Parts: sequence; C-alpha cells; structure tokens
Amino acid sequence: MRIDRDFGERIIQEAKKSGCTSAEVFMTSGKGTTVEIKGGEVDALDRDHYFGYAIRVINGERPGFSYSTQKEAWKETLNKAIKGAELSDPDPYLDIASPEDIPFIETYDEKISSLDTDFLADMVRLIESSAFEYDSRIKKIRKASGSMSSSEVLLINSKGVNASYKSTSLSGQIMVVAEDGNDSQMGWGYDIARFFDDIDFPSIGGDAARRATELLGAEKATPIRGEVLFENHISTEFLGVLASAFSSENVQKGKSLLA
Repeated sequence: MRIDRDFGERIIQEAKKSGCTSAEVFMTSGKGTTVEIKGGEVDALDRDHYFGYAIRVINGERPGFSYSTQKEAWKETLNKAIKGAELSDPDPYLDIASPEDIPFIETYDEKISSLDTDFLADMVRLIESSAFEYDSRIKKIRKASGSMSSSEVLLINSKGVNASYKSTSLSGQIMVVAEDGNDSQMGWGYDIARFFDDIDFPSIGGDAARRATELLGAEKATPIRGEVLFENHISTEFLGVLASAFSSENVQKGKSLLA
C-alpha cells in the first residue's frame, strides 16, 4: 500500500472539525528483502511489506498520539489521539512544524527498487566467494547476507506542511573464520549504500578476510604511551560508549558525565 496524500488531508480536516488546535499525520510504506547464503545456496529468505500512519494532535496545549497499520481504522485512530490529549498534562511550549524551504537530498535509486531476489542472492554469493579467494586461510563462512529496501514517507499537518520523500538502501555483510594451525580468528565485513553504484560487494568479502587474517598470530603488545590509528568501525564503538553522555535527558537528570 502506497502513501496517500488525500487520506492524510482527510484526517487533518476531521481533526480540525473535532476541535483540535493542530494536527499532524506521519505516514510510511515500504518493502524489504533479506537473503542469507551458506555454501553458495540460499539458507534463509525474508520479505516484508509494510504500511502505517501516526496521528498527533494538540488540543488546548494538550498532546495526543495514536497510530495504526489499518487504513480503514483512521477514525478510531484519530479518536484515540483526541482522547489521549484529554488525559495529558498541558505543555505551552509544544507545537508542530511550520512550512520551511529546505534543500532536497536525493536518497532514492530506481536501480535498487527494481532489483529482484535472484540478483540479491547472486551478490551475496559474490561476497562469499570473494572472501575465500582473498586468502587460502579463510576456511569457514559464519554468515553471509544481503538486504535491499525501498520506502516512502509523508508528513502533513494543519499548518501547511505537506512533504514527502522516497529512499532506498542496499547492504551486504559477512562473518568469516581464518585458520592457521591451532590459531583461529574471525573477521567481519559490511557495507551499505543509498545508491546501487556506491556499493562494492566483492570488497565486503575481502575486507572480512583481511581483518580475520591480520589477527592470526597476534600477540599481546608491550604497554606504551603513543598514538594509535583505528579503523573507522572501531572508532564508532568508542563513540557509542560516549553517546549517552550527549543525551539532553541524561544531562538534565545529572546522569551524564557532561552534567
């Protein structure tokens, strides 16, 4: 089911008739496919299609919210949002967005949207074979998979916002095992892109194999004080540890190191 502007407008008009100060509808629909390959054969296949919408209302500074995946249940969903507002505490600073001129950022690629499952499976096979070809010490594949998705989003409200965008994504990942004598190490490769031409499936397998083989024969280093260069995915793990410190809620509650 695709997003429907007229459907969103109908909800907004009904909310205004019901006395709401303002109203907003967020609607999304999309599809996705994930394929797992093991030994060159499809080991798992998952497909999904989804549609849903959320309604947010403000009635006398009181917010209400409700959502549904059933288009025909929109009146009931709106009534739940309105009743929720009746039970909420007033917030004089709460509001919905006003229209603004914002730059358009392209996130949709028709090439990805039109891909079929067989092609995706072939790309995952390519990831798997590239890992084995990288080094003879790659002995096992723990998991190789690929995913593709396309989605559409609409935001419409009583202040005049009526905006939408489409997006796509394509990704692949693999976990390999390298062995040398009694030493065994694992390596992970992953890539994701909005556009088909921006992803290199063979390099995903090669990156995983490289990381696994680089760990073979590793020894504990002598402690030193100096500069260390990390791969980008390692750096993000350090940032992940610090991420909660930047949460405004944690700062306000004194739970952050920055408080």
